[in-house]
Amino acid sequence: MKGLESIPTPNDLLKAYNTLQFKQKMLLPSKLAFWSQWSRFDPRLAEIIVFYISKNWKDISALTLNREIKKQPWPGVLGVLLEQVILFAGFSLNEKVLFRNWARFVMTGVSKASFELFFIGLRSLGGRLSLQDAVLSHKTYKKWGYFGRELLINKVPEKA
Repeated sequence: MKGLESIPTPNDLLKAYNTLQFKQKMLLPSKLAFWSQWSRFDPRLAEIIVFYISKNWKDISALTLNREIKKQPWPGVLGVLLEQVILFAGFSLNEKVLFRNWARFVMTGVSKASFELFFIGLRSLGGRLSLQDAVLSHKTYKKWGYFGRELLINKVPEKA
């Protein structure tokens, strides 16, 4: 199995959280693609990325993000996150159509995974929860070749 050179540390994850949630400057597509890979180790990061994309997708170059995601070991991970954006962003009908087209462009040429657990290290291998993930997988995961049930919605309400 191919993967990352190293697993993100808690400090790495904290820096990613802070950058995605509080930095005013637009995140580079290369960083977004890289951090999408880290989301396999941390559902909270996945939620934050879904929220970040839902608010900033219009300012992210689909072509650049497509190039960057193809450099990653698990490019289909971003597909799962984009599918979850569609579920929770609260887009108008017109925005939903535009986002779907943008997301399709981002994921052009990206292959599905070979049906594996989306999250790494969170479940016992062959355990009851792993089996439930496989049997009860949500369509947003299955579409990209992963098993998972977590809905990646930010549970903290947005401040007005």
